[in-house]
Amino acid sequence: MRQIELYVPMQDNQGQNVPGRYWGNLEARLRGAFGGFTTYDGQGQWTDGRRIYRDSIHIYRIVCQDDLTCLIATIAHYVKEAWKQESVLYTVRDIQATFI
Repeated sequence: MRQIELYVPMQDNQGQNVPGRYWGNLEARLRGAFGGFTTYDGQGQWTDGRRIYRDSIHIYRIVCQDDLTCLIATIAHYVKEAWKQESVLYTVRDIQATFI
C-alpha cells in the first residue's frame, strides 16, 4: 500500500482564490483515480533566498494500491496548469494499512 499527499495552494500565484469549479474538477479526478481521499488544511512557507513566501494549502491524502501511484503525476500536472503554479508538491510513501 502507498500513501500519497498532494499539496494544493488555495490561491494562484497572483494571490487570487482558486475558483470552486477547479476544486470540484480536482476532487472528481481524485475520486475517479483512487476511489476517495481525506483532506485537511495547512500553512506552508519557503524562501528563494531573498523573500519568504507563505501559502494556505489544502492537502489531499490518499491510500491506494502500489500500481495506482503513477496516476498522481497526471493529476499534479493538472493542478500546476489550472492553478497557474510554478510547481506542485506531492509525496508518496510505502505504508501498512488495514481496512476493517
